[in-house]
Amino acid sequence: MDDLLDLFQLAPPRTPLFVEDDGAGGALKPPRSARPLVGRAADDRPALVWSGAEGGASPPMRDRPGVPAPLAFAGDTPVLQVAARIVDAHAGRYDAAAHAFDGSVGSARRLASAARDVRLALLSFRDVLPGAAVDRLVAELRPLVIDLDAALDYDRAAAEAGPRAGRFQAARRRALASAHGALAGREAWSARAGRLVARLDAQDAAGVRSGDDAPAPPVDFVEPGRGGAGPSRLRHVLGSALWGRYEAVRAFEDAGGADDPLDVAEHVASALRALRFALGLAAGATDGPAHDLAATVAAAEARVTAERDRRRTAGLLGVRGPAPAAVREAWTALAAPDVRRQLADVAAGI
Repeated sequence: MDDLLDLFQLAPPRTPLFVEDDGAGGALKPPRSARPLVGRAADDRPALVWSGAEGGASPPMRDRPGVPAPLAFAGDTPVLQVAARIVDAHAGRYDAAAHAFDGSVGSARRLASAARDVRLALLSFRDVLPGAAVDRLVAELRPLVIDLDAALDYDRAAAEAGPRAGRFQAARRRALASAHGALAGREAWSARAGRLVARLDAQDAAGVRSGDDAPAPPVDFVEPGRGGAGPSRLRHVLGSALWGRYEAVRAFEDAGGADDPLDVAEHVASALRALRFALGLAAGATDGPAHDLAATVAAAEARVTAERDRRRTAGLLGVRGPAPAAVREAWTALAAPDVRRQLADVAAGI
């Protein structure tokens, strides 16, 4: 009973200090707080010339996977069964990345990717999961991801800073050390995730339709011979998730005139990652064009993420960032009528 109660108790996220001394009397603020372009009518600073140095290169797509390839489910698979397997797989990948984290930039990239994917796995099924448990698991990942993002941003800045590199290298080391400290509660997090998966398995085995305190899902599947509605299925949540995440990408049209291009890039990169994750699930549930559409989204995500990273670096270095070409190109490509038709085919095929 104590384990069950612990599953549902919501703990506030830890919030690390954001301002650190750079060792020379100045203060380095985290990259997410650097917004040098906001409110500037004219910008005569030198433009950032991106060298593509190893320290500042964006991670390849293989280091940012979505749903693992072996996981494939038909659209009529009970949704609690799918949620248990997806959450279990991504929690295991996160746990492995955390165990392998050695303070290097490469291990930080892999850990940040795994943390984001397990967050997406939890949020993708939040409507059929115990909300308090999901919120607690997601909240406890946030301080770690903030530290890892800061370390990677400082690493890219150090690669471009020339004589000022030492300042950013010191900030990177501090951010990596803070990330290591944020992993102190990983065992407790993994235990709670394991209890959530075990509860989902038990509910599915008992024929429970949806998780604790979840809203009643739409049910249109009747099991033969039972004369009543069966458990909620994957297709009940996946179709709406695909359209919702696609519209989140298209929301760039409304944000296109925002004062801060970095905010727009952050939004579009996150929305593309979420859409790619949902398409990974859809690819296993239908024979439609999900694989091709996922590849299109993955390519757009890579370009937008690279542009976002260069803009973050420019903010740290105090120079002009790149023109928002990748964001505009990605939005234009995904807003095309043929892409909408592909998405409609995927949703219909689930």
